[in-house]
Order: sequence, then C-alpha cells, then structure tokens
Amino acid sequence: MKIKEILPTKYFWVAILLTFGLVTGLMHRLWLSHSVLQNTQSQFIPILELSGIILKLDEKMNHMVTNAAYSKSMENRTFYDSYENAFDVSLQDLESLLNEYYSGQFHIDLSRKPVVALEKAAYEKIKLGQYDQALKLLESEDYMVARAEFLEYAQGLVEELNQDVQRTLQESEASVRHSFFVLLLFLLFSFVVWLWLFKTLQANFSARQRLAVEVETQRAKSIETSKLASLGEMAGGIAHEINNPLAIIEGRAHNMKRMLNNGTVDVELMNKSLNSIMSTTGRIHKTVRALLTIARSGDEDPLEMVPINRVIEDTLEMLGRKIENHQISLRVTGDLNCVVRARWVQLSQVILNLAQNAFHAVDGHHTRWIQIHIKKRQDWVEIRVSDSGPGVPEAIRNKIMEPFFTTKGVGHGTGLGLSISMSIIEDHGGRLYLDETEKHTTFVVLLPGQVSEQGSDEASDESLGADKQTA
Repeated sequence: MKIKEILPTKYFWVAILLTFGLVTGLMHRLWLSHSVLQNTQSQFIPILELSGIILKLDEKMNHMVTNAAYSKSMENRTFYDSYENAFDVSLQDLESLLNEYYSGQFHIDLSRKPVVALEKAAYEKIKLGQYDQALKLLESEDYMVARAEFLEYAQGLVEELNQDVQRTLQESEASVRHSFFVLLLFLLFSFVVWLWLFKTLQANFSARQRLAVEVETQRAKSIETSKLASLGEMAGGIAHEINNPLAIIEGRAHNMKRMLNNGTVDVELMNKSLNSIMSTTGRIHKTVRALLTIARSGDEDPLEMVPINRVIEDTLEMLGRKIENHQISLRVTGDLNCVVRARWVQLSQVILNLAQNAFHAVDGHHTRWIQIHIKKRQDWVEIRVSDSGPGVPEAIRNKIMEPFFTTKGVGHGTGLGLSISMSIIEDHGGRLYLDETEKHTTFVVLLPGQVSEQGSDEASDESLGADKQTA
C-alpha cells in the first residue's frame, strides 16, 4: 500500500519540508557561529602573539643599550639593529592583522621612534667614549617619559585587545550554545511531530486495512446477492430441467413395475427403460452440477488453466431450456480449444451474467440471437458475447459498469452483475469492456491464456450447438 494512500499528502510534505528547512537553517546558523568562533581564535592568537613579541623586543633593546653603556662596549650594536628591524616588521604585521580583522576601523600608533632616537644617541656617545653621558641620557627624564609612554600605550593596547577577544569569544560561544540548544529543542519537537505522524500513519493504515476487509466482505456479499438473483431468475427453468427428467424416470419405473406385477417381462423393453432412466439421471446430474458450480464461491480457488469450451458448456446448461422456450438462437463459435488461466467458478459466473444480460436484451424482439465467439490474440484469449438486442444507448455507456446501475425493471436485476464481473476479470489480470465499434451489443472478456495442442481449426468444427437453436 502506497504511503499517499494512508497519509494525507499535504501533511506529509509539509512535515518533510518544515523539518528539512528548519534543520538546514539551524545547522547553517550553528556552522556560522562555530566559524566565527574559529576565525576569532585563529586571527586573535597571532595578534596577541605579535603584541607580546613587540613588548619583548622593546625590553631586549632597552637592555642592550643599557648594558653597552655600563660595559663601555659597542659589541652588541649589531644585535640591537637586528632587534630594531624585527620590531619594525612585527609592528607592520600587527597593523596588517588589525586592519584585516577590524576592516580598517582600528588604528594604532605604537611608534618607538622617540625611544630609538635616544638609544641611538646613547650608542653614539659610547662610541665616542662618553660613557657617563650615555648613562645620563638613558637615565634622563626624556628617555624615561618616552619609554613609559610607549609601554603604557603598548600594554593598554594588549589589554584592550584581550578584552575584545574575550568578549568576541564569549559572544561566539554563547551563539554556538544557543544555536545548539535551539537545534536540540527543534529536534525534540520534530521527534514529537514525527511520532504523531507515525501514530497517524499507523492508525490510518489499520483503518485502511479494516476498510479493505469490509469492502472485500461487501464485495463477497454483493457477489452472493447477484448469484442469488441470477438463480432466482433461473429457478423456473431449473425446476423444469429437473421435473421433466423426473417425470420420465417415474413413467419408466411405473411401466417396469407393471410388467413385473403382470409377470410379463419384456427384456428388450426393460433394457430400453433402464437406458432411458440412466440417460435421464445423467441429464439431472449435469443440471445439478452446473447449479452447484454457479452457487459455490470460488474466491479461494487457485488460478489454473481452464478449457473455455467446458466452462461455457457447464454455464449454458443453466440457461438452455430458458433460451429454447423463448425461441432464441444461441451460437458458440471460434477457437473452442483455447485455455485460459482463471478460476473455473468465477469465469462461469461472468459468462452466465453476460449471457443472461444478452437474454434480457433480445427477449421480445423479432430477431433473437446470442453469439459467444472465442478468439486467440497472441498471449491473450478474447471471449465476445454479442446479441441482437437494441444496443446500449450512448448516454449510459460510461455508467453500465458502475455498481447498482441497471436498465432492467424492478425484480429483474440488482445492477451488480457487470460491476462484479469486471472486478472478477480484473482480478484475473484481464479486462471486461463494451466494444463500441461493433454494430450489435458486444461485451468482450480479455484473459491471459494459451491454445491447446489440438489446434483451433479442429475446434472450429465443434460447437456447443453452433449455428443452431439450443435444445
């Protein structure tokens, strides 16, 4: 059973789209928050590292020039110059990272030029041997103020950057936690919704199963009703088919008893009477067998290869006398040796229904005939039931297969025959339809089948009363 048959399509797709859309949106938000957190960490760590390196380089440079003044030596001047170059490069890298992170909105002035100028002046005095003046310069108020301003600004910058990074990290972590929490809440909500949908699906599936059982039960009841209606219509003919042979049997038995009582037993006459009784009981047996076939439910019967001529013969046994009494010509022609894959009883019920409809259509008309023609079509067998009736009006052709639709008078039909017959044939993997291209009313039964080894040419010579009035 398809899911759209047991769950309203709009609810199913709304749930799918809502779940997919919200989960995708929340996952995207979670990913963005996590990306911001990662970017903050990856960009601020180099900024903080460079800030620390700049402060250490300042300390190194100050230590070198002071040490040179006390040691009265110029040996570390080369190292001082290399540290100065490293300071300038680090400062440029720091400015570049800050511009990139803050999009050019964060400006710094971490210049050490006043301090460097005084330190280089001290080196010049050391070079000239003016060691005391070099120490006085490094201990002067100008040097102390310049270096203090640099350190104050640098430390303030580091503190500000630390605060900014902590704030950004906290915001990013809070956003990640919030997104994750919202995602968990939605997943919980989705679980509840899908649990409800599953319960609804399960309930609808159970309801569909119950409905299918009820429909099948009603279908079986409808088939029984249709069969009972058909048997009711044929009751008079069936009684006649049985009463006449019983009267013959009774007459023969009376004659035989009279011969025995008189003591004059005519062996030839006795043998003739017995043969007549045996023949007549065989006729009754055929009628009863056909009656039992029609009355029995064949729903549980397996599909098997069924000879069409035998099915038609048994089925028409029920209608033979009725058709004869109304002077209707019945012809069975075509490939009578065809075999179809079907349930015998159900196929017999379909043919009986079509034959009865044809009988009602032609009864009372000047030209009265019914023809059943069997034709092989590749892997299919076609059974065409035609009659000389007035035909099916075009206005009702699309309604005749509907349940309870009938053109017969009250008491002459339930309106279930064609509907049930179509259901039976479709269950066999075939089709039942009205051929609107034919001049006379023609219903076609199309079933999967095969032709027996005897061949259709030999079968065409045989007939169940072919081209003659049924007797």
